[in-house]
Amino acid sequence: MRLLFVDNSGESEIYSPLEHWKPLFPEDFHCVDATRGGLSGLDPRDYSHVILSGSESCTLDEEAWMLEEEGFVRAVVAEKIPLLGSCFGHQLIAKTLFGRDAVRVRPKGEVGWKEIRVGADDPLWGRKGETQWAFLFHYDEVAFVPPDGGQVLASSDECGIQGFKVRDLPVWGAQPHFEIGVTQGIQLLRGAHCSPDEVQGGVPPRDTGFVVTMMRRFLESRPGA
Repeated sequence: MRLLFVDNSGESEIYSPLEHWKPLFPEDFHCVDATRGGLSGLDPRDYSHVILSGSESCTLDEEAWMLEEEGFVRAVVAEKIPLLGSCFGHQLIAKTLFGRDAVRVRPKGEVGWKEIRVGADDPLWGRKGETQWAFLFHYDEVAFVPPDGGQVLASSDECGIQGFKVRDLPVWGAQPHFEIGVTQGIQLLRGAHCSPDEVQGGVPPRDTGFVVTMMRRFLESRPGA
């Protein structure tokens, strides 16, 4: 098992995805900075699993490094290697596989700890009807998943597609930052000059710790599963 972690955060001063994800990784993992050409020349067949991180960037900007990452995603999918996209990564997978119109800018951001509802049984997300609480911080979203190309798996009150899976492939998107706990989320909000109390509107932050189960299930997935 060798995991590839694709860091899309660039030079962000408030968001360091590897810091949050690393404790969950197997001993053998490789991290690359996609914003600085880190994917150039990589062969996805050298890895057993791939994770795409979040970013403060918008996938619709189509910067050169994003287009390079889209090409890498196509190569990963072609090899049927297990792939998980988080937040920006979730949107980039949808845009790459379902087209540019699959992603849109939200009227307003979805920020804070929200209830995520699982709408269908899935090896990664769990059983239909289960709920998880997780941290969200996004101003773009996946707008649609074509029924012949994928399946919507999770939603929240403010966002209809919090998670999806590509049909017949071990490829998933997850909008929530399951990897960011309450303490980390509060620090991130303050770094972004957001008041946690105002964001939550009096509702205490809550995280059900689903990231541990999600990562175990993801690492247990196999090519083509």
